[in-house]
Amino acid sequence: MLDIAATALGTIVLLTSALAIPTALRVRGRVPFFVATLVTAAASVVLVFILLSLAKTLTRPGILATQAGLAAAALASWALSGRPRPPTGWQEGLRAAILASRKHPAETIAAALAVVALIVQFVVAVRVAPNNWDSMTYHLA
Repeated sequence: MLDIAATALGTIVLLTSALAIPTALRVRGRVPFFVATLVTAAASVVLVFILLSLAKTLTRPGILATQAGLAAAALASWALSGRPRPPTGWQEGLRAAILASRKHPAETIAAALAVVALIVQFVVAVRVAPNNWDSMTYHLA
Protein backbone atom coordinates (compact mmCIF):
# COMPACT_ATOMS: atom_id res chain seq x y z
CA MET A 1 0.00 0.00 0.00
CA LEU A 2 2.92 2.32 0.75
CA ASP A 3 4.24 1.78 -2.80
CA ILE A 4 0.93 2.85 -4.32
CA ALA A 5 0.69 5.93 -2.10
CA ALA A 6 4.28 6.94 -2.87
CA THR A 7 3.71 6.47 -6.61
CA ALA A 8 0.51 8.53 -6.51
CA LEU A 9 2.18 11.29 -4.50
CA GLY A 10 5.21 11.30 -6.81
CA THR A 11 2.97 11.51 -9.88
CA ILE A 12 1.03 14.44 -8.46
CA VAL A 13 4.22 16.29 -7.51
CA LEU A 14 5.79 15.60 -10.91
CA LEU A 15 2.69 16.78 -12.77
CA THR A 16 2.58 19.92 -10.67
CA SER A 17 6.05 21.03 -11.75
CA ALA A 18 5.58 19.74 -15.31
CA LEU A 19 2.47 21.88 -15.76
CA ALA A 20 3.56 24.94 -13.78
CA ILE A 21 6.79 25.58 -15.67
CA PRO A 22 5.35 25.69 -19.24
CA THR A 23 2.45 27.77 -17.92
CA ALA A 24 4.85 30.23 -16.24
CA LEU A 25 6.81 30.43 -19.50
CA ARG A 26 3.53 31.18 -21.31
CA VAL A 27 3.87 28.42 -23.88
CA ARG A 28 0.95 28.93 -26.27
CA GLY A 29 -0.90 26.34 -28.30
CA ARG A 30 -2.13 22.97 -27.17
CA VAL A 31 0.50 20.86 -28.91
CA PRO A 32 3.51 23.01 -27.92
CA PHE A 33 2.19 23.13 -24.35
CA PHE A 34 1.80 19.33 -24.26
CA VAL A 35 5.31 18.82 -25.64
CA ALA A 36 6.75 21.35 -23.18
CA THR A 37 4.99 19.54 -20.33
CA LEU A 38 6.49 16.19 -21.36
CA VAL A 39 9.97 17.68 -21.77
CA THR A 40 9.72 19.42 -18.40
CA ALA A 41 8.62 16.21 -16.67
CA ALA A 42 11.45 14.20 -18.22
CA ALA A 43 14.01 16.89 -17.43
CA SER A 44 12.93 17.11 -13.80
CA VAL A 45 13.17 13.33 -13.35
CA VAL A 46 16.64 13.25 -14.90
CA LEU A 47 17.80 16.27 -12.88
CA VAL A 48 16.54 14.84 -9.58
CA PHE A 49 18.10 11.43 -10.19
CA ILE A 50 21.45 12.90 -11.23
CA LEU A 51 21.60 15.23 -8.21
CA LEU A 52 20.61 12.51 -5.76
CA SER A 53 23.03 10.02 -7.33
CA LEU A 54 25.90 12.46 -6.98
CA ALA A 55 25.01 13.00 -3.33
CA LYS A 56 24.54 9.24 -2.82
CA THR A 57 21.04 9.83 -1.45
CA LEU A 58 18.96 8.18 -4.16
CA THR A 59 16.13 6.84 -2.00
CA ARG A 60 12.34 7.02 -2.24
CA PRO A 61 12.07 9.75 0.42
CA GLY A 62 14.90 11.67 -1.25
CA ILE A 63 13.22 11.49 -4.63
CA LEU A 64 9.86 12.61 -3.23
CA ALA A 65 11.38 15.43 -1.20
CA THR A 66 13.49 16.72 -4.08
CA GLN A 67 10.56 16.53 -6.52
CA ALA A 68 8.39 18.36 -3.96
CA GLY A 69 11.02 21.08 -3.69
CA LEU A 70 11.16 21.36 -7.47
CA ALA A 71 7.36 21.57 -7.61
CA ALA A 72 7.38 24.31 -4.95
CA ALA A 73 9.95 26.27 -6.98
CA ALA A 74 7.88 25.77 -10.13
CA LEU A 75 4.73 27.01 -8.38
CA ALA A 76 6.64 30.00 -7.02
CA SER A 77 7.87 30.89 -10.51
CA TRP A 78 4.33 30.51 -11.83
CA ALA A 79 3.02 32.84 -9.11
CA LEU A 80 5.80 35.39 -9.69
CA SER A 81 5.10 35.42 -13.43
CA GLY A 82 1.57 36.65 -12.82
CA ARG A 83 -0.25 33.32 -12.59
CA PRO A 84 -0.85 32.87 -16.33
CA ARG A 85 -3.45 30.39 -17.50
CA PRO A 86 -2.58 27.32 -19.58
CA PRO A 87 -3.88 27.15 -23.15
CA THR A 88 -7.58 26.49 -23.55
CA GLY A 89 -9.52 24.64 -26.19
CA TRP A 90 -8.97 21.10 -24.90
CA GLN A 91 -12.71 20.43 -24.85
CA GLU A 92 -13.06 20.84 -28.63
CA GLY A 93 -10.26 18.35 -29.24
CA LEU A 94 -11.87 15.88 -26.85
CA ARG A 95 -15.25 16.24 -28.55
CA ALA A 96 -13.65 15.68 -31.95
CA ALA A 97 -11.88 12.56 -30.67
CA ILE A 98 -15.16 11.17 -29.29
CA LEU A 99 -16.95 11.81 -32.58
CA ALA A 100 -14.10 10.18 -34.52
CA SER A 101 -14.17 7.15 -32.21
CA ARG A 102 -17.87 6.68 -32.92
CA LYS A 103 -17.27 6.81 -36.67
CA HIS A 104 -14.32 4.40 -36.55
CA PRO A 105 -14.92 1.75 -33.88
CA ALA A 106 -12.23 -0.65 -35.15
CA GLU A 107 -9.53 2.01 -34.85
CA THR A 108 -10.85 2.96 -31.42
CA ILE A 109 -10.56 -0.63 -30.23
CA ALA A 110 -7.02 -0.89 -31.63
CA ALA A 111 -6.02 2.35 -29.90
CA ALA A 112 -7.57 1.16 -26.62
CA LEU A 113 -5.63 -2.11 -26.85
CA ALA A 114 -2.43 -0.16 -27.48
CA VAL A 115 -3.08 1.95 -24.38
CA VAL A 116 -3.71 -1.18 -22.30
CA ALA A 117 -0.47 -2.72 -23.62
CA LEU A 118 1.45 0.45 -22.69
CA ILE A 119 -0.02 0.40 -19.19
CA VAL A 120 0.98 -3.24 -18.74
CA GLN A 121 4.51 -2.49 -19.98
CA PHE A 122 4.77 0.46 -17.60
CA VAL A 123 3.67 -1.62 -14.61
CA VAL A 124 6.12 -4.39 -15.50
CA ALA A 125 8.95 -1.87 -15.99
CA VAL A 126 8.28 -0.28 -12.61
CA ARG A 127 7.59 -3.41 -10.58
CA VAL A 128 9.89 -6.12 -12.03
CA ALA A 129 13.67 -6.04 -11.87
CA PRO A 130 15.59 -6.75 -15.10
CA ASN A 131 16.29 -10.48 -15.20
CA ASN A 132 17.22 -11.54 -18.73
CA TRP A 133 20.68 -12.12 -20.19
CA ASP A 134 20.72 -8.96 -22.29
CA SER A 135 19.83 -6.63 -19.42
CA MET A 136 22.07 -8.32 -16.89
CA THR A 137 25.22 -8.37 -19.05
CA TYR A 138 25.62 -4.97 -20.61
CA HIS A 139 22.52 -2.77 -20.44
CA LEU A 140 22.69 -2.27 -16.69
CA ALA A 141 26.42 -1.67 -16.74
